[in-house]
This record gives sequence, C-alpha cells and structure tokens, in this order.
Amino acid sequence: MPFSELFTFGIATAGITLITVYGRIFNKIRPSKEFLFGFGHLFHCPMCVGFWIGAFLCGINDYTELFTFDHTIVNYFLCGGIGSAFSYAFAALFGDNGLRVEHTHVEIIDDSKCGDCKETRTGSLESIMNEFYEPQATWEESQR
Repeated sequence: MPFSELFTFGIATAGITLITVYGRIFNKIRPSKEFLFGFGHLFHCPMCVGFWIGAFLCGINDYTELFTFDHTIVNYFLCGGIGSAFSYAFAALFGDNGLRVEHTHVEIIDDSKCGDCKETRTGSLESIMNEFYEPQATWEESQR
C-alpha cells in the first residue's frame, strides 16, 4: 500500500471525526457527557470516535478507490489506530481559527525583591546586571 493511500485514509478519517465530534449539525443527536454513567464522554473524544470511524472506513473501502485494504480483523484494528492517531493530531493542531496556539500559563515575577536577601532592589536592570555579572568578551576579542 502506498504512503499516499495511508495519508488519504488518515485525512479522511480525521475530517469525518472532527465533524462528528465538534460539528453543530450533530449537537441534537450527540449524547451528553453524562449519558450512560459517563460513557457519553466517548462521543466527545476525537481519539475514541476516530478509532471507530477508521474501522468503519476500513469496512467500506470496497466502495471507494481512494484506499484499499483487505478485510481482516488486524486491518480493522490498524485502521482504527491510524484513524485515532490522525484524529487526535488534527484536533490538537487545528481549531476553528486555524492553527491552535494557546498560552496556558503566565507567571508574574516580582523583580523588585532580590532573590537571595529579600531586600528591595534599586536601580535599573542594566545597573544590577553590571554589578553582579562580569562583561563577556566579544567573539573578536576572544580570537586575539
């Protein structure tokens, strides 16, 4: 099987999975997360749904010329795993606004106190740096 078929299969699985998991069109039929004592979470997880979409596409591959797989139990599991991996990767990389770039943590540092002695610092950052650190030689000076 060529790589292009595998890639096409992964892209198709990820696309169908993301529409199924996140698409508004399925909001009315997608069960809530509390459904069946918490098993509804499976319908909100791209990895879980991606596995079953991958296995389903493996089962109906006789009806498409995009990819061809033999009908064996091993191929169903492998296609499910490939579909799950592609779906998870696409859900992690892409969001509604394109590439997903998230800033999850911002740390505020209080520079007014010295870390060692807890006294209030005075002066600019440049003066503090000059006081505690020796200036480094430039590349040209180190070559002499």
